[in-house]
Amino acid sequence: LGCSFAPSYSSLTFIDLVALCGEAIPSFTVSGISPPADADDPLGFPTRLTFNNLLGSFSMFGSQIDVSVRIDIKPGGDPNSINTKSKGVIPVAILTTAVADGDASDFDATTVDPLSVTFGPGAATEKHNKGHLEDVDGDGDTDLVLHFPTQDSGLAVGDTEACLDGMTFGGQAIHGCDAVNIVK
Repeated sequence: LGCSFAPSYSSLTFIDLVALCGEAIPSFTVSGISPPADADDPLGFPTRLTFNNLLGSFSMFGSQIDVSVRIDIKPGGDPNSINTKSKGVIPVAILTTAVADGDASDFDATTVDPLSVTFGPGAATEKHNKGHLEDVDGDGDTDLVLHFPTQDSGLAVGDTEACLDGMTFGGQAIHGCDAVNIVK
């Protein structure tokens, strides 16, 4: 296309490539990452792209190491049965955890940016563009509940686990998985 630009962008900067180039961009190259990193090292390369919708908008952010978070798909349900033909939503709770309570790490779910979270292989985004706070596991702390459109999740018969990815408001990448039982 011949469109190029070379300004510096800081973390979590919105870049509208169509506005900059005047047309849709089918592909692009990111270069000049500072500090330099080994692009072949999945833990060392500090750039991650997350596509937000079918129009191709994306977020790009540093992600040296994701924080592993506990999630509960369909809180209160066991097994987490999902009908992929449903036109409804899949509730997913990101749990607040504490080492003092026997958890592997301390994590405050209220620090997660609900608009940054994607769920399943289809990278579904939050249906209502917000989360809600409640204690879903009865441990006295506040968890974050999000709702993802079932048909956008990309889950399919044979899947036994579903994962979510996102960011805290402070810029830390998070990742969590839970078991699923796909019924259709």
